[in-house]
Amino acid sequence: MLSKIATSALLIGASAAAAAPARVYTTVVATVTVDPAVAAAAAAPTTSKVAPPAPVVPSVVFSSVPAVPVVSSVVAPVVPPVVPSVLPSKVSSKVSSAVPSAVPSAVPSGAPGTPAPVGGGSGSISVTPHDVYGSSIGVLGCHVNVNRIAYWPTFPGCDNLCKKVTSNGRSVYILHIDQSGGAHDISYDAWNYLNSGSSATENPTMGGGIPATWEDADMDNCKDIIKTPDGKLPLSAANSMNTWAGCPAGSYVHENSSLWNVLNPNACTFGYNERCTIDLAVSNQASCPHVLGANNALTGVPVENIQYGKSSKVTALQ
Repeated sequence: MLSKIATSALLIGASAAAAAPARVYTTVVATVTVDPAVAAAAAAPTTSKVAPPAPVVPSVVFSSVPAVPVVSSVVAPVVPPVVPSVLPSKVSSKVSSAVPSAVPSAVPSGAPGTPAPVGGGSGSISVTPHDVYGSSIGVLGCHVNVNRIAYWPTFPGCDNLCKKVTSNGRSVYILHIDQSGGAHDISYDAWNYLNSGSSATENPTMGGGIPATWEDADMDNCKDIIKTPDGKLPLSAANSMNTWAGCPAGSYVHENSSLWNVLNPNACTFGYNERCTIDLAVSNQASCPHVLGANNALTGVPVENIQYGKSSKVTALQ
């Protein structure tokens, strides 16, 4: 049975092979014909000719003829100086008397020593506390009550140093001897009294500006603020000559000040606690028992400031 199946398969395969068509492969060769003339032209080298540049000719030719200076032929005649026929027989030999250099002939407006109109000033302000003593005109803190001082925007004048400030139904008299940067500062203790009715040593308070009114007051109302034996405003002899000499005769500062040999008025820690004298006809410097402006240590006359918000005091050093 198997041999018959194999024989049949062979016969079927032979018939299929005889019936399949034969495959034929053909090779095509392309031939290109080139014209000999064209080939010769392509092989020949190429030569390009460039025309030479044309010469540059300047369009303007400058002349080299030098300038001829012009000389005037007219000369002005020399005129001799005119001499007066009559000469003065005498020349005055009088010379005006010299003014001491310490006294300025004119004081500019707003400068130290500018006299202010006497009395009449008043207004509304906001007062703020100031807890460290200072004086721009050199008033000695060791000889005034540093708890009643005004530090105001205007520079202290030669008059009207005493001010009355009122707020909350209370009033204080203060001495205007320093210039602030813009605020109407007053001593912390004075501000505390206006604010609370008590001294800062008893009931210290804190805060800012208090609405208040002010007015110029007679200096008699501020005489208790000045602690010198003769009641005169104590100035530093080494630092306050411009203030004293710049105020005219008859003004309060000129007539009611005294000069002291204390070098640093804000603390009174250098110099001598002594009075000095001044005679501008002799010298523009004060005469003191010791050397003027000495920087030796000074004790016994402290300047004490009440600390802000506290009842304690601190001694100034500088």
